[in-house]
Amino acid sequence: MSRDLGILTRTAYAPSEIAPLDLEAMVYQAARDAEGVSVTESPEAGVTIKPYLRAMPALYGHGPDIQLALTHILRNAVEASPERSVVYLTTETSAGMGLIYIQDSGYGILESVSGRIFDPFFTTRPKTHRGLGLSLARSIIEGHGGNITVSTHEGGGTMVTVQLPIQNRRRSRPQARKKKKISDAHILFTGEEGTVARLICRMLEDKGAVVSMASSLKEGIDVLNHRDVDLMIADGKTPGIKRIRFIDRVKRQKPDLPVLLLNPDASSGAGGGAGEMVPDRVMGKPLLIDRVVRVSATLLSGEGA
Repeated sequence: MSRDLGILTRTAYAPSEIAPLDLEAMVYQAARDAEGVSVTESPEAGVTIKPYLRAMPALYGHGPDIQLALTHILRNAVEASPERSVVYLTTETSAGMGLIYIQDSGYGILESVSGRIFDPFFTTRPKTHRGLGLSLARSIIEGHGGNITVSTHEGGGTMVTVQLPIQNRRRSRPQARKKKKISDAHILFTGEEGTVARLICRMLEDKGAVVSMASSLKEGIDVLNHRDVDLMIADGKTPGIKRIRFIDRVKRQKPDLPVLLLNPDASSGAGGGAGEMVPDRVMGKPLLIDRVVRVSATLLSGEGA
């Protein structure tokens, strides 16, 4: 309860709390968490969440709080839906904003209470519900410069729209990138060698890419200085990345080079100053190898820039 009240009264986040986030993975995690809600006594009569997610650029924010907000919104949608119904979850980007739509199949919100749904401790549910979910979600979303809106029709379900800014850090100046396929690309993987790193590189090589591996920041910069590279994949845990603003340095040296950052955190060369340059995409855990390859192909084609 004390953490919830702290969120409701919070006015700003410290720079050290802000990190690049993989919004797509967070939305999927929120869906998994929400589907675990007990809607009825009969598990087979539960509610299904169907996600239709588009690739999204990096979002900067406080990961635990945004994850909490998304989970509260989805749980609310699941609990409002009748047995054997579907909650639809879709995403898109527009005008520098990441948009998340949650559409339930419930009975809608009564006009007499629609103006109170974001009030702390207001609920139309059993007394076991504290009535903090939507108020917490709104506080978190607005604290990140976004907003949350609700449209509803009695008997016709409810649509919650979440908007979060995705360009609150500086990107390199747009340039005409030469479109590439994985089969004719040179990819630099910067990260400590391990099972996941080897699997990623092996799968990229199986698709025809030439892959160079660098186990440290110094080695990665050396490759960039001496060879043409079409895509850089950087592990946020690479030695050196946590000590300086690595992504900013790479982007200033190679402004047209797409960068995919894995395992990001607040010190992975991507947080800090307002004038700092940022990666084109970020991916957090769990790292799915096929998704890394898919995002790499998107960045090489120029579609993810």
